[in-house]
Amino acid sequence: MSHERERERIAKMSSELIGTGVSLVGLQLVSRLLTFFLNQSLLRLATPETLGTASIQFELLVNTILFFSREGIRTGLSRTQHLFIQGKSGDGRRHQQIINTSYIPIPIGIITSLLTEQTRTQTNFTRSLLIYWVSVIIELLSEPAYINLTLRGETGRRVRVEGVAVTVKTIGTISVVYLGSYWGYDAGLLGFAIGQLTYSLSLCIGFWSTLFHCSSERNLYPRQVDNSSLSIGLDSWIHAADYSLCWALTRQSIIKQFLTEGDKLIVSKICPIANQGAYALAMNYGSLVARILFQPIEETSRLYFSKNLSLPSSQSPTTTKETRESTVDHTSKEESERAKGAIDLLKNLLKAQIYLGLIFITFGPPYVRIVTRLLLGRRSGYLKEGSSSTIVEVLSAYCHLIPLLGLNGIIEGFVQSTALESDLNKLSKLMGLWCLIFIGSVSLFNSPFISTQFSISAEVAIVMATCINMICRIGYGSWYIIHYFRSKMISERSRIKEFLRRFKSRTKSD
Repeated sequence: MSHERERERIAKMSSELIGTGVSLVGLQLVSRLLTFFLNQSLLRLATPETLGTASIQFELLVNTILFFSREGIRTGLSRTQHLFIQGKSGDGRRHQQIINTSYIPIPIGIITSLLTEQTRTQTNFTRSLLIYWVSVIIELLSEPAYINLTLRGETGRRVRVEGVAVTVKTIGTISVVYLGSYWGYDAGLLGFAIGQLTYSLSLCIGFWSTLFHCSSERNLYPRQVDNSSLSIGLDSWIHAADYSLCWALTRQSIIKQFLTEGDKLIVSKICPIANQGAYALAMNYGSLVARILFQPIEETSRLYFSKNLSLPSSQSPTTTKETRESTVDHTSKEESERAKGAIDLLKNLLKAQIYLGLIFITFGPPYVRIVTRLLLGRRSGYLKEGSSSTIVEVLSAYCHLIPLLGLNGIIEGFVQSTALESDLNKLSKLMGLWCLIFIGSVSLFNSPFISTQFSISAEVAIVMATCINMICRIGYGSWYIIHYFRSKMISERSRIKEFLRRFKSRTKSD
């Protein structure tokens, strides 16, 4: 009977997974289409220099601050969903500790943003940079509500808020740029900054209002979990296990951010600002599929693996010895069912990513130039000699990167959902090695000999180096997954042997 309940639970989780995935794909579809519409509308008004500054310089700044501040906390707390839900019906201590932890990104983000400084001579650069900084702080203020909604399983409500925010951002950016053009004023950078500000405000207002609407709780803010005035230790605010795991993931995110945004960082240093705009446009076009399909699948699978494979055993610490012995086989079956479901899901997702990626490798490069001309128009400033070659070459190379992005997203999501702290520390060291490989690959492909012999531009060299980086990460992730499930099977066999040994000893004693 318990075995049937376990199967029903897994089936329910699978249906929730599909619903979450569909919602996230829908959000990304709306988000990327609106971004695409925004870019197409601004191409006639925003120069390549403006687009390069907004999409490379400013986005790199914003993404770096947000990533350092919240990525480790988000991933770490995603493993506590079952504890978060159980805490509401228990004494509330563990529940409040998770809420307290969700506020950590705010001070980290403020400190990180104060350490960042840039100066440019473009029109409205300083003013726009200040607006971007304010936007980052406002978006960080919404992070506790975001985490709370995620742990509650309120994906649909969260997706609606994000969809509205993207729409508001698009309208705000286009309105400012068009009004500036109408009055003969260069408002390109200012338009992107205002759009980012409206996006952050929409997220902050939307997430908190949604949380207050769907929650009857009043303890949504950080507070000490012990009533005693003598309890001033860390554990009276944040659980030590949460702190340790989130800190390990945050350390890893520092290196991961360079691997994720390293292309923008290098482009901003070695390429002219006009080429940066062309590169940004090419990446926006190329990432449509990656953002619409791959990112939602990665996020959904990470939530599934965190919830399914991080669940505690059905045995509690107070279980008696006799009860524990009689339930070994039952526990083994439950864990076996969870592991089997995870393996099946993982295999199906990886197969789908490979098939989809092969389509882009086969049909993408031959049609890039035609599609680019249809999207931009023959007279577009982005199709001048330098920019045109940059867009076409980068998109052609990006078609080979797409399947690697899909595979790495799923594999890395599994690793981060199941890895122990020791595994994460090991992965952080490996990421340091991959950073060196990435930098070395860029230097190699961009060297005078290679770039001349094979006609490889600096922008294409960066995409090729990213491919090598992805292959390294996929290789380690695959090795981890194989060893993870192998250890699960060994552990299961050990429990069965122990059960049989105890059963035989009890039979002899009887």
